[in-house]
Amino acid sequence: MEAPAQRNADRISQLPSDVMQLILTLLPVKDAAKTATLSRQWRHNWRSNTRFVFDSDFGEISKEGDYDSKANALMLEIYRALLVHDGPVTKFTLRIHGLRRPSPHINHMVHFLAKKGVQELTLSFTHDGDDGSGREMPSALFSARELSSLILKNCGFSRAPSWFLGFTKLTYLWLVSVNIDSSFYDDFLPKCPLLEHLTLAVRGSNAIESGGKAELVAPSLEVFNSNVWNICFKHTPRLEEFLASGNIPVMLPTLLCQLEDLHLNQIVLYCSSQARMLLCLIRSSPNLQKLEIWLDDAPSSLPPTELIDSLQLLLEAEAECLSPASCFQCLEEFTIHAFTGTQVELDLVRLALTSAPQLRTLSIYPEVNSDLREDVKVLMEVTRYKRASTKAEVRYVWKEQADTS
Repeated sequence: MEAPAQRNADRISQLPSDVMQLILTLLPVKDAAKTATLSRQWRHNWRSNTRFVFDSDFGEISKEGDYDSKANALMLEIYRALLVHDGPVTKFTLRIHGLRRPSPHINHMVHFLAKKGVQELTLSFTHDGDDGSGREMPSALFSARELSSLILKNCGFSRAPSWFLGFTKLTYLWLVSVNIDSSFYDDFLPKCPLLEHLTLAVRGSNAIESGGKAELVAPSLEVFNSNVWNICFKHTPRLEEFLASGNIPVMLPTLLCQLEDLHLNQIVLYCSSQARMLLCLIRSSPNLQKLEIWLDDAPSSLPPTELIDSLQLLLEAEAECLSPASCFQCLEEFTIHAFTGTQVELDLVRLALTSAPQLRTLSIYPEVNSDLREDVKVLMEVTRYKRASTKAEVRYVWKEQADTS
């Protein structure tokens, strides 16, 4: 039988320091801080902790009362926790519900983290209805040379200062509901040579000034997700996955030879500019193997000429793709969601079937509230189309089938 002294022994404190550090990273930051009261060793471990996550488990700011005083008090508490810290900080996350804009302590905090060599930084604020112009990130952010991951939400992304030498280790950049200007493309991105993943969801329609066109220079970029249109992919040789939300009515200057998997959201085929964008991407991707499209049916807001132009574009593309240099030469899988069976959608399906010699599956997911009888008519129409591939299988997937698959 085990002695009482053995049962009450503090075994956790005898663990190796790296294991104890791992335990601290898995605890909510409030609980991790409380371990400092256990012993001198635990206090040393807390002060040497390299990862800090301040989220809803740490606290939140209610709508009642004086917002500024509550926000400043909370930020001061976080800043004090950092000041007693020894050693580097590899990860810092600030995602507190109700924090609408940076307090003065944010400037000091970012400066402190930059000096500590922060590698993963997340600063997320709650949208308060303004344009974000009063929430510019401090220039100290650009001195964080060790950053490999940067996530910002609901704030302004400052113009890089003249002394900014670049984020030479940054591989992941996620900017959502931010304010940027043309300097982001001209001065900032070219100084991030290792950037692999870029998510860019900017505020408003003035992401590119004066209706101009942004030139994207990112030699290591593999994944791009954006709501920005009028982007020219000037130098993105490693782009493998392209996720576009919205319309990009520009021609690509170079072929995307590495692009094999393409996903497009909220595509309105009735809109000629979006139809042109879709065809442009297909033509510019000679090794495309998988294409998945989510349609957004909004014809009522567009003039009839838009539909005519879209139909004409698809017919011209079909004639073009009948040539030996088909734009669907390598396509194996094509999936289309929210299908309603309109003529322009049928033309797109026919284009894929008649010009993709390697096609294996064409999956059609009709709208959730579609009429079954109309769906059957559409399916019969599609099955009559000629197929360039003898192995091509057409799958018409209703909601019940999708739920069970």
